[in-house]
Amino acid sequence: MLQLSCAGARGENTPDNPANRLTAGSIDAVRWLDRDRGEPPIANLFDNLQTVENPGQKHSMTKAVKTLRPQTSTTSKLKAGLLLLVSLMFVACGIWMFADKALTGLFIIAFFGLCALVFVIQLIPGSSWLRLDDEGFTYCALFRKRHVRWCDVEALTVTHIGAIQRIGWNYAVGCKDNALGRDLNRALAGVDAALPDNYGKSASVLAELMGSYLCESR
Repeated sequence: MLQLSCAGARGENTPDNPANRLTAGSIDAVRWLDRDRGEPPIANLFDNLQTVENPGQKHSMTKAVKTLRPQTSTTSKLKAGLLLLVSLMFVACGIWMFADKALTGLFIIAFFGLCALVFVIQLIPGSSWLRLDDEGFTYCALFRKRHVRWCDVEALTVTHIGAIQRIGWNYAVGCKDNALGRDLNRALAGVDAALPDNYGKSASVLAELMGSYLCESR
């Protein structure tokens, strides 16, 4: 499982142990591969670092240059449209089954009808998006917004909810956000919370992008 946290103030350096989280205190620790799961490494997290020579020391120092700007990603309208079409096809099958006096058809109509409604809402501009900035990230699903500060995030990870990959995170010690839902989330996804969508990106690409903001905020 890909996992990232930044603790530059502690200056930890544990790149040889993939069980440990990445730290901003070691540039060598920003790239690693979970060979057991075969997942891609979180790469290029510190491409915005520049190295400067210190005349008084033999070794160079690396300092962070904050170049990340706020950016917003939205749910893929093409994906939502295709899923809407599939849901409507199942609704039609459910209607046909129910007309043939099959009670199962009623459940199919109810389930995929609800799915179709969700996908219709996702096609409406402004209904589903993710915004990243230097203070944290805000995500919106079905017009409901939620903001999470980087300082409240202990670590980011690519988690699996069934066959679906999502970006999850664990809250920092002392953070009370989503306290009531954490136990359920841990049981389902193994994390305190997770994004409802990947907002038009693959999970690995979104993890790398969010990881760069997380590390820059430290």
